[in-house]
Amino acid sequence: ALYPAKRAIESARLALVSKQDEPSLRLDLAERRLDEFAALLDRRGDPYPRALDEAVEQISRALDLLTQGTGSPTQLEPRLVRLVERQLNLIRQAEPLAAPTDQRRLQRTAQDLAAIQARVNPEAPPVVLPSPVPTATPAPITISDGKERQLVLS
Repeated sequence: ALYPAKRAIESARLALVSKQDEPSLRLDLAERRLDEFAALLDRRGDPYPRALDEAVEQISRALDLLTQGTGSPTQLEPRLVRLVERQLNLIRQAEPLAAPTDQRRLQRTAQDLAAIQARVNPEAPPVVLPSPVPTATPAPITISDGKERQLVLS
């Protein structure tokens, strides 16, 4: 019940913050989403990929602003890199617990993070993305014509 109010306050803070301080605030918000994701994962063992998606969005916007000359890159880029690394580690922890649709979403988030990290430091070695968790092999089913076939859902 309090979460929507908290998010409204965050939106108001973004609307009122100076352009120079906006990248730092966006990283603060990304860190909050990561804390929320980690807490849910620890308490319930239930990944909530939306929190990671929102963190990626805030990190990406902060990087866009830094690239445009807003904020302090020397102070914020190391923090941004740490947030990306933390998020990748959270994805690695969450993937084995996630439903297949959430696993795919986590993989896309990891790819977005790799792109962000490459923007921050193009000379750095590529990010090692979490491996997709294998899914069960589809069981053969019998179709009405008597032939045994594989049913593959995508």
